[in-house]
Amino acid sequence: MGIDKFITVCARVFDRVFDQKLLKKLEKVTVYTALITFVADIVLIFIAQQIGDVTGFWGLFHRGYLSAIYIPFSIILFFSIFLLVMAIPQSLTFSIARQYEVISLIAIRSVFKDISSLESLDTVSQHTNELLLVLTDMAGALILFSLVALFYFIIRNRPTGILSDGHDTFIRVKKTITLFLALTVAITIIFAIRQWGVEIVQFTQHGVPISSIDHFFTIFFNILVFTDVFILILSLLYTDSYALVFRDAGFVVSTIIIRFSLSAGPYYHVFLPIVALLFGCGVMWVYMKFCQISPKAPIEH
Repeated sequence: MGIDKFITVCARVFDRVFDQKLLKKLEKVTVYTALITFVADIVLIFIAQQIGDVTGFWGLFHRGYLSAIYIPFSIILFFSIFLLVMAIPQSLTFSIARQYEVISLIAIRSVFKDISSLESLDTVSQHTNELLLVLTDMAGALILFSLVALFYFIIRNRPTGILSDGHDTFIRVKKTITLFLALTVAITIIFAIRQWGVEIVQFTQHGVPISSIDHFFTIFFNILVFTDVFILILSLLYTDSYALVFRDAGFVVSTIIIRFSLSAGPYYHVFLPIVALLFGCGVMWVYMKFCQISPKAPIEH
């Protein structure tokens, strides 16, 4: 099988797997799973508080009720990642927009996590550092939400232009890359769930702390960075537009900064995503202006 035939087959597989019917089904499964885990977590927290046992299995649920928001919101984040993957073949612009949505959801989820830690404190005024972190995450989440809206506002009138002869081929190539990306992400999720299960057993038996699920998002954005770079290099075969190449490279830089933020310490985990989105919005705004003064608008891909 030649490379062209292989790419065509992979593109067809992508179209069959990632269709709107699957999206609707996955959306329902996500909502129901989030609801079930939310209710189940609250019930188990209630039972754990009545038992008063902070060891073994019930030690997993010896925490405040507000912490029950964390897991269902994480499930919603996984669905957002699925939407991000689906957006890659459409255009890099919408793929970046989905990335910005994901990091903003991670930010608002951090607010829930911080508030749940304050719930067990008798007097918030005596824990100014924890309160300051909550307020910082709240402000950061709001700023990120605003920047996502700004990005969509900037791209609302993107130039279209005339499609090049290789445009359809490039779309098929991106579908092939996305198919393997989805497979890699699925394998990563399976290993993450397996590791999480092992850590739960270790916690119930030996009290070993359970690592944060955020480690998965760090791995995902690592994979995404290399995927974006790979697509950027391939795009040079299908366009000679300086503005388009610079814009795509700027988006890759934005993704790298987002990746750094996921492993950054307090406050930097809020500051870096804001910098990333500001840079992405700035690059897109200049690109749009460049298209207005250019005699031939660069082709979106």
